[in-house]
Formats: sequence, structure tokens, C-alpha cells
Amino acid sequence: MRRWSLSQLGFNRQGVGLSLVCGLILFAGRTLVILAVRWPRPPVPLTWLQAAGDILYYFAVVAVVEEFIFRGLIYHALDEWRGARWAIWGSTAGFILFHIGWHSPLQLLAALIIGLVFAGIRWRAGSIPGLIFTHGLIDVGAVWLLPELRLEDLGRPDITHPGLLLLGYVLILGLPLYLWLLYPRLHVRRKPS
Repeated sequence: MRRWSLSQLGFNRQGVGLSLVCGLILFAGRTLVILAVRWPRPPVPLTWLQAAGDILYYFAVVAVVEEFIFRGLIYHALDEWRGARWAIWGSTAGFILFHIGWHSPLQLLAALIIGLVFAGIRWRAGSIPGLIFTHGLIDVGAVWLLPELRLEDLGRPDITHPGLLLLGYVLILGLPLYLWLLYPRLHVRRKPS
């Protein structure tokens, strides 16, 4: 049985700024996509007690547990065993499989994108506290902004703000490009002379 420290599992301060900035960009992109569409039903109104319960549940339970499992344990085990590529794809596959039972195919596509982006952030940042905060924010935002929908209720979405939709997609899809292509070029470590 291996024993890893919390720091090895991503509970450290390394790269927290990077993970928070990337996470907030992902949150902003997803929120813009949600706001660009007129949904068939409005979201359910919130009470203060419900809002407090949602914040506590999604930040302290869901985000901590899922990030610890997928970007902590699974990511670290696969990274140690086969390297970063396996860690990124394996933790993302586990994240999707975990959500299969209670999500629609469209939500699973979102889980794929979010899982890949979060794994990329974990790879570049080396930590998960920023991901925990972002995960909670994304979940609370979705619960508060989206109505309870089944895929068959959705029909063809009525896009009321195409500019917001395009900007949201650019932010969401630009993150993996930044993490995989631009980040290494912008943050090359120079050897002392």
C-alpha cells in the first residue's frame, strides 16, 4: 500500500494562482454560454437558506471529494505509474464514468471538457485547491442558473445572445490550447548561466 502525502495529492500552494485564473476563465465561459440561451423553463427561485445549503454542499462536499478523488488520487497514481498523459486522460475518464448515471449526453460532453481542462490545470499548476474552489463555483452556478431539464425537454435552444455564446466557447476552448501549447512557451525555465 502506498502512502502519499497531501502535498503529493495536490493539496499544496503550488500554482494556486494559475489554477484560480484558469478556473475562473472556465467558469466565465460556461456562465456566458448559459446566459446566451433562452431556456424552456426559468430556473427555480432561491431562498437564502437554500443558497447557503447549496454553497456548503457544492463547495465543501462535492468539490472537495471529486477533486480529491479525480485530480488527487487517480491523477497522482496514473502520473506516477505511466506519466502525465495517462494521468490527464485517465482522471478525465474516471470523472465521466462517475457522472454517467445521472447526467444526459450533453452534460457528459461538458464533463469531458471540464475534466480535461481541470486535469490540464492540475498538470500545469501541480495543485488542486484552486480547482476545488472552481468546481464548487461551476456547480453552484449551474444549479442556480439552469432549470431542471431533461434532454428531450430542451428541443432546439433559442440563442438570444450569439456574441456571448461565441465568447463563452472561445474562453472554454481556449483554455486547453493555452495549457497545452502556450503555457510551456511562455513559462520556459531558463538555466542559470
